[in-house]
Amino acid sequence: MEWVGGNADAKIIAEEPYPDYLNYYNRVTQEEGATHVRQFRRIIYKNIYPNIDVVFYAGKGVQNNKGFEFDFVIHPGGKPENIVLRYSGQNSLEVSGGKIKMELATGTLEEHIPVSYLETSNEKVNVTYRSLGSNLIGFHADHYSSSETLIIDPSPALVWGTFYGGTLNDYGNDVKTDGSGNVLVTGITKSSNAIATSGTYQSTFGGNASNDGFVVKMNNDGVRIWATYYGGTGYDFGRAVCVDGSDNIYATGESESPATP
Repeated sequence: MEWVGGNADAKIIAEEPYPDYLNYYNRVTQEEGATHVRQFRRIIYKNIYPNIDVVFYAGKGVQNNKGFEFDFVIHPGGKPENIVLRYSGQNSLEVSGGKIKMELATGTLEEHIPVSYLETSNEKVNVTYRSLGSNLIGFHADHYSSSETLIIDPSPALVWGTFYGGTLNDYGNDVKTDGSGNVLVTGITKSSNAIATSGTYQSTFGGNASNDGFVVKMNNDGVRIWATYYGGTGYDFGRAVCVDGSDNIYATGESESPATP
């Protein structure tokens, strides 16, 4: 993400230092190294646009463990409409349902504005994204008292992510979604635990010391609906999965096991 037309010479202010420090000794440092390099919980870029700051947080406050966040701080005289963001690195980008939705190589990333408010009175202000085309995003704010400082708080967040596997080697080879947004994954596993659910086609591992294929279905919140092994006593591999218009699931792969009746 870059600030189009932003101030390249913005003053940078570091606040709330961590108690530790880092020492660097590498090719780009002099022989004595770059030592006592501090880390900070809060970094401010002053006047990235006229009367607009960007504030980065490592969680808001010392006790907050929410991870990386940033705010736009619109001081009196600043205009939210002056902020123009260019995104790059994603496969696609759109503004939908009040959110920025980005399709990445590793999944979907959404960025939303949970709340925008006036700093002094804490009055909420309706701020929305607007698409400016060519991967450019701007803001629109409803009328507010421009004599007060406005805080715009975007929130980048992965929709969901999960580990999936047991105590041995597990590999996901293909993923698809069905018409309801459920997620289907097929792959290979050596784990005899934490893979299949009861009542499915094959709820127990069949590969002895070899591999089984597996198929797992999760809903669009990442909650497992069901999962099954697929394999016999030989090596079995789930390679690809797809779904038809009736949400029937088709998986293909390789097998060294005897055919099933």
